[in-house]
Amino acid sequence: MRKIIYGILVLALLVAVMPAEAANVNMQIINNTGYRGYYLYVKPSSSSSWGPDRLGNDTLASGSSINLTVENNRPYDVRLVDEDGDSYTYSMRRSYSGNFRVTIEFSYMD
Repeated sequence: MRKIIYGILVLALLVAVMPAEAANVNMQIINNTGYRGYYLYVKPSSSSSWGPDRLGNDTLASGSSINLTVENNRPYDVRLVDEDGDSYTYSMRRSYSGNFRVTIEFSYMD
């Protein structure tokens, strides 16, 4: 009987110290650049790699949006590349704990 109780206590302790799974949330990305996007990359801000193109064979017209599922509570960087190879990057400054929206806009640099 002691072995069974001991086993239950060890299992309960392991479950208590295991990290909780991060919840996934929806990220809505809106293209307000004035140009059609041909490539879309999303990465955690702490990563140095952009990863795969999220549009695949599709494009993202200006004024259109796309919904992606990402991990909760992490800041992200989003990069949209148009047909000329111009890129528009949005870097989040904080993490979000629920569904959120990112708007990528064209702006002139001084």
